[in-house]
Amino acid sequence: MIYRVGPEQLAAGSGVLTEAYDLTPALRPRPAGAFNLNGIVSDRAGRYLLTVDMTAGDLYRVDLRTGTVRRVALTGGDLKAADGLDLSPDGTLRVAHNVSNTLTRWRLTADGTRARLTRTLTDPSLQIPTTLAHTAGRTLVVRSQFDKGGPMSPGSGTPVTFTVASVRGL
Repeated sequence: MIYRVGPEQLAAGSGVLTEAYDLTPALRPRPAGAFNLNGIVSDRAGRYLLTVDMTAGDLYRVDLRTGTVRRVALTGGDLKAADGLDLSPDGTLRVAHNVSNTLTRWRLTADGTRARLTRTLTDPSLQIPTTLAHTAGRTLVVRSQFDKGGPMSPGSGTPVTFTVASVRGL
């Protein structure tokens, strides 16, 4: 489900979320209680949203005019464990895959219906990346705290200060 938050809700600091797009019929079946949708971006013109099903590794395109939901055809890989998304104006989609400590770069078609994997970078120093932003020749990646008392921790732990990695060439 994708919810719409309006300016009046932001101004009030609270309110009931309005369901805007139900992706349930388009999603592949998943185990009960499994996480699925994660990460969301809009194209520059505001025509569509992209969101990722981190369990199945699928990318979905939501047409904001018609409400049509369709799976994006991926070539060269999948988006399993995908968390954060960043879409550049030129159609480059960058993705943080949390548990695999991986970043990927994809080339979208102009209409956002197909994507081709163009680069993969895996490095344990990414420390379970959760989101990213691309700026001026580098990608900034937020390292999570999921392994420090969080959902990917085998036991208890204490979160520390969040850190951000700077990655060139992505």
